[in-house]
Amino acid sequence: MRLAEIDEGIVVNVIVVDPDAVPEWCADWPECAEGGPGWTFDGETFAAPTQQGS
Repeated sequence: MRLAEIDEGIVVNVIVVDPDAVPEWCADWPECAEGGPGWTFDGETFAAPTQQGS
């Protein structure tokens, strides 16, 4: 299972944990099936960063 650390709506870290042994320090992190640092999280949904450019 993948859990995401969120800071102000932005994913800053994703870790893989055994679902039967989730450490207490990350027990409230949301489960993140896909995505990673830089993605956003609105409390329910993860979204990839948008491409900005020329």
